[in-house]
Amino acid sequence: MKCIKCKKEIPDNSTFCMFCGKKQTPTAHAVKKRGNGQGTVYKRGNTWTAEVTLGYYLDKNGKVRRKNRRKGGFQTKRDAIAYIETLRTSQQKPKTITFQTLWELYQRDEMQELSKNRQSKYRTAWAKIENDLAFRNVDDVTVSELQAVIDNVANTYHTKNSIKVLLSHLYKIAVRDDYTDRNRTQYIRLPALE
Repeated sequence: MKCIKCKKEIPDNSTFCMFCGKKQTPTAHAVKKRGNGQGTVYKRGNTWTAEVTLGYYLDKNGKVRRKNRRKGGFQTKRDAIAYIETLRTSQQKPKTITFQTLWELYQRDEMQELSKNRQSKYRTAWAKIENDLAFRNVDDVTVSELQAVIDNVANTYHTKNSIKVLLSHLYKIAVRDDYTDRNRTQYIRLPALE
């Protein structure tokens, strides 16, 4: 038999080469603990970081980029490996947007297509609810809070209806851009039209 390193002739079934000292039995490679797409851990400075790939997207130049989620600061590799599953399954914190920002988007993008009379109605409706809702997050406001705001700031059917329609337009923008999951204005009750 020949040595796997120095290629000199050595006795059969030798564990080591008597010339160069190389171990003759091949060493088993470490078994990979996680398969493709199951995350990775690596050391950054004195701490460990867990990272998972959520998907791929095209950037503005047409290059394929990875969307990653990572968490660092683990003292041991074992802690980082244990956290990989949490990273993969946890939902990201949802985006938030205020009614004020939605109002600005609505004015810029959609309000120009309306008649002057309808624009005036919506500006008046916004002026009535601005103090109560402008800087609140859309997803934080409940139906009962919306109902209370409309009942407090408006007395007539037409005013309440204008506010409800305006809020419905704002919620449509929020739903379209994934800031909330539903349009809450559909549950607002209006008084009977006299």
